[in-house]
Amino acid sequence: MSAQLRLTERRVIAALGGRDRASRIELARLTGLPRTTVIAAVASLVRRGVLVEHEDPGGGPRPVGRPASVVRLADPAGPVAVIVFGHSAASIGVCDYTGTVLARHPIEGARTDDLGAVLAAAKATIGGLAGVRPSIGVVGIPLPFQRGRGALALRRLTPSMLATFPNLQPLPEWLLTDPSRAFAEALGIPVIAENDANLAALGETISGAGRGHRGVVCVTVKDGIGAGLVLDGRLHRGTTGLAGEIAHVSVRDDGPLCLCGNRGCLATVYRNGPQLIDEIQTAYGLPITFEDMQSLAAHGDTGVRRILTDLGRTIGRPLADLAVLLNPDAIVIDGALGPAARYVVDGVREAVDRHAPPMISEALVVRPGTLGDNAQLLGAVALARERHHEELLGDDHD
Repeated sequence: MSAQLRLTERRVIAALGGRDRASRIELARLTGLPRTTVIAAVASLVRRGVLVEHEDPGGGPRPVGRPASVVRLADPAGPVAVIVFGHSAASIGVCDYTGTVLARHPIEGARTDDLGAVLAAAKATIGGLAGVRPSIGVVGIPLPFQRGRGALALRRLTPSMLATFPNLQPLPEWLLTDPSRAFAEALGIPVIAENDANLAALGETISGAGRGHRGVVCVTVKDGIGAGLVLDGRLHRGTTGLAGEIAHVSVRDDGPLCLCGNRGCLATVYRNGPQLIDEIQTAYGLPITFEDMQSLAAHGDTGVRRILTDLGRTIGRPLADLAVLLNPDAIVIDGALGPAARYVVDGVREAVDRHAPPMISEALVVRPGTLGDNAQLLGAVALARERHHEELLGDDHD
């Protein structure tokens, strides 16, 4: 398709990248092209199915005699298969480009070191979905991750490290590389691998609590402390793909050694996932599940509220510094926490107000995510759509 695009058409497509839609007048302004040139380019792209035209919901300005309409880039055919590997479980979700979740199933045996077994289980799960045939796959990786290289700067777990982190399970070796090619060959569709917090950040920015904001920091908590950064509608990964790894910000100079090789990282103060529940269980002396914690939070339990607010304060300290450096306009806290998220929000808000100057903090909203466990799925849809747009322009997306 890209070889068939004229220069004017490429400029129109580039102007639509990252936008839901635009009118012909807006495209003329964005591209700097004459309006008649834009109208001709849009007509050609609509006729060939690259763009889709529909009525302008805003009823914006338009040439006399022309119905109010806008255009958007057409989505690729077929839904997106999203394979999410967490610290304790894995699942496959299938989502279409409207944001509708068509299916979700656990992947049995996904924690094995045998990549062949994982690929077979993923293929069988997708193959068992009646009437659902994905056209692209996205793999969510619960590690600091650089596309094309895999997980970075993580040390292998020694017996002494496992003694220090009793609830941390060794990750399969194949997760320490970029698994996208292996999954693509097994599933017979293109596959992109991406950090799980980055996927959640894209989902909340495009479809959730960050919608309409230019700079969004999305913090994950439920299955690992991390963050994704979306700036001006684009995911910011950093030089080596590690942007947003707040779990490895040092918050205690004399703190314990972290798996990353640093000392006193946030991950060693509030250890990810199930260990947050362990801390709550210590206070109550009873086995408590994640759902129990959510219920206690919903009823305003004093102990749970205190632990979660303290967690927010601890996370909020490095987020305050990040706010000064990047000047985002929204911090979104993991919506998968459900009713527990509001207490983390309170703690983050308090820390940001205390440690960031008013000219930064007063322009910054802190709120819970709205997508819950679907944030990564919708982020994967946004990533797949972005790849499709890059392919239209012939850009390198590897």
